[in-house]
Amino acid sequence: KQLEALGYSRFGVIFEEYPDSLSMDQRLGAVYCRQRFVKPARNRIPIFFYQKNETDQQEKLGRWLEKYQPDVLLGDTHHEVEMLEAAGVKVPDDFAFASVNMWDATKIGEIAGYFRDNVLLFERGLQLLNMMVRSGATGASQGQLVEMVHGDWKDGQTLPALT
Repeated sequence: KQLEALGYSRFGVIFEEYPDSLSMDQRLGAVYCRQRFVKPARNRIPIFFYQKNETDQQEKLGRWLEKYQPDVLLGDTHHEVEMLEAAGVKVPDDFAFASVNMWDATKIGEIAGYFRDNVLLFERGLQLLNMMVRSGATGASQGQLVEMVHGDWKDGQTLPALT
């Protein structure tokens, strides 16, 4: 919604492949749902998945960018900006960028996106553990418990408004 409010309509998503990550599954689910149920077919761009140590990663990224021509790139963390710049892409001149999982507080204002406050996450984890210990809800027989902590959108230089 933040990207749309700034005038962007064709989102290119760049995610590192994490096959066993619950949080990545949640981010992918959100992207797929948004693409399928909100975006018109002409604005649905396949996700670009990469692996850190791929030797032809920059070449594949270049072909993907050329083929799909997104308005804006949505990445997992600030590391994708470094990857884009290594591939010769100028952010935000060539493509604007936002993160869905920015965790480095020093990047606030520089990189736009959804900020995950790890201190707050740690505090919530301790509160949850405290509640479980006090209620006796601990041990191997207990089912998985998931706590959702919402972050905050932070504007940044990588995402200028189009309108």
